Amino acid sequence: MSQSTIRRHCGFCNQPRPFVKQTPAHLTHFILTLFTCGAWLVVWIPIVLMGVFRPYRCEFCGKAKH
Repeated sequence: MSQSTIRRHCGFCNQPRPFVKQTPAHLTHFILTLFTCGAWLVVWIPIVLMGVFRPYRCEFCGKAKH
């Protein structure tokens, strides 16, 4: 897993803060998909969909970005 970072204003901290969320390692999943002749897509697609809906969280207080 890797991280995606954005900088936004945190309503809880009341300061501009970095917000992070975990993202899948797409290269690893692509290689696994190739080695398994596409069978790994059954695992990779739900992981990507969960990542899309996962909220960014303030790195300091942990509150989700709205």
